[in-house]
Amino acid sequence: MDSSTSLSSTDIRMELEGEEGELRKDDEFWFTDGNIVLITRNVAFRVHQGVLSRHSDVFRDLFTVPQPAVQERMFDSPVVRLSDSASDLRHLLRVLYDGRRFYLMREDRLPFAAVEALVRLGQKYEIQDLREQGLVLLKAVFPDNFLAWNASLKANSEDTSTVVMETTDAIAAVNLARVIGCRSMLPAALYRCCQLSAAELCGGVSRGDGHTEQLSAEDVERCIDAKARLMSAYAVGRMRRYSMASTDCLRKPMCAATMHSVLQRSVDSYPRRVKIQQCETLDDMDRTIDLLRGLCVIYVGDYLTRCLETGAITIQGNVLYSGYSEVYASASSCG
Repeated sequence: MDSSTSLSSTDIRMELEGEEGELRKDDEFWFTDGNIVLITRNVAFRVHQGVLSRHSDVFRDLFTVPQPAVQERMFDSPVVRLSDSASDLRHLLRVLYDGRRFYLMREDRLPFAAVEALVRLGQKYEIQDLREQGLVLLKAVFPDNFLAWNASLKANSEDTSTVVMETTDAIAAVNLARVIGCRSMLPAALYRCCQLSAAELCGGVSRGDGHTEQLSAEDVERCIDAKARLMSAYAVGRMRRYSMASTDCLRKPMCAATMHSVLQRSVDSYPRRVKIQQCETLDDMDRTIDLLRGLCVIYVGDYLTRCLETGAITIQGNVLYSGYSEVYASASSCG
């Protein structure tokens, strides 16, 4: 083999150990008996062709394609360069080596980034059961009906949710739903995006691997339009819900005074709010009811009825909130 036109094991070993450190071995997946080297960006993984081929037809076909006479090699093993991030590939290898049940069905809460990576790479490399198992977890966080949404909010507040979500993960959730064609995730994911700042919506957010996750221009436009609607619905809804006591109230003066006090505190705190809570029209109703402790049962029931009438909660047709009805009407379940 002509050393002037190919990379030898020594060449790449020197690159791995070079002063610049442009290419480094992965600490977790570098097996001395591995027979294939996967390189993604500046990280090299030395793994086993048999393990990858057993779980993925894409990898199996990739390894069986006739290779050119001059092929990049490292430590006497063929090299395959991938476009995935190192962290995403690491999540995939953990599942393939340690087992899906161990990784996805364990009691520990999984970060959203891990589940998102498994679903996306599961589709890319045609590991269908991995895609489906991860999707089950994500659908619980991004449901297509209000009752499930309220349950997910409660689980997240009590740290019992299977998936750990950061606020900024909503952008990656929207992009994932677009890529895999899972439109039923879009209502909840886009709604979560509406809670982000203008800078995050327009400029994107930085992920752990340094990649910037951004919404498409169309989805940014949807969110900006929806934020205005949601803020209006929030303000009008709160005023109407807190504006009067029930005509059948058992303790009308006390309940009316209590609700007036709640409304006044809400108005007084409005200019000082840092987070864009004015867009949170789908707040946790269990949490809201807790705030109404001390009011009579009839008043609480009347309050919840007004919540439904003001459009803060819309259940009919699995529409989570009226501002995105045109998006939800076209939503369909994932295949």
